[in-house]
Amino acid sequence: MRILFDSRKEKYKSPFGCIRRGEKCVLSIDIPQSCKTSSVRLCIFDEIGFRMLMPFYKVGCSEGYEFYKTEFALFHTGLYFYYFKIETEESNFSLYKQGSDTNIEAGDLWQITCYDENYDTPEEFKGRVMYQIFPDRFSIGKRCSLAGKLEPFTLHDNTNDIPRFLPDENGRILNNDFYGGNLDGIRLRLPYIKE
Repeated sequence: MRILFDSRKEKYKSPFGCIRRGEKCVLSIDIPQSCKTSSVRLCIFDEIGFRMLMPFYKVGCSEGYEFYKTEFALFHTGLYFYYFKIETEESNFSLYKQGSDTNIEAGDLWQITCYDENYDTPEEFKGRVMYQIFPDRFSIGKRCSLAGKLEPFTLHDNTNDIPRFLPDENGRILNNDFYGGNLDGIRLRLPYIKE
């Protein structure tokens, strides 16, 4: 039996998606009774030094699982990251994200965005279709000058090439692939975008 949590399901995170500043967020996690859990804590933090530990409380059990819940609110807008710390009778471990599943001691962090409570989508955007493009691969107009471009870089001739995303010999991931798309190329395709 696995520990169950999926931030994309309202059973485990409510409200779904981003939260407004000051809005109550409820997280739930289902832990197998065989773990013999003694405590569960939410570890939430941001990149500028905010850290918060929130205890979960047990709300029930059924079919081999114990159900835990916590509630919290965030009071500053921004991007936050979180994971869980679980203590059992036999061990302590951290719980991370692995795809849409959970994993003990290794994996990714979950994310949550907190936005201004007064923000509302402008009326002219409600119900509209948004069209986003990735300028570097969308369309190439006149060739851009490469003078002064931060080196090293890779300029691809084919927009279907896979970018280099592996670390270099020094362990750095540079993300320095370019495909030549530019504003001039976008201007050339405005009739297509309008259509």
